[in-house]
Amino acid sequence: MDIGLHLSLSLPLRFPIRVRTLDGVPKLLAGGIPITPINLILKQKQREQGATLASLDTYVRAARLYTEFCAHRHQSLVGISNEEFIWFKHALCD
Repeated sequence: MDIGLHLSLSLPLRFPIRVRTLDGVPKLLAGGIPITPINLILKQKQREQGATLASLDTYVRAARLYTEFCAHRHQSLVGISNEEFIWFKHALCD
């Protein structure tokens, strides 16, 4: 398993959450560590599905909110419980 993928799935995410653009594709970083699963999805959407910059911007804003939520809770991407994720989704709608 790739070390970057492993770190972003297993270690609690840390601040600052940043977005950088590399080769025209936004990359999400948390505490300087690439959030590989999200970055791979963004790359796939752009290269294989032809996502526009506007749609990639929307995806990255949503991913950044979720990443910040995880970092505030000192959790990894997959460390959030189902109840916490439901709370997160409801908070976005309010």
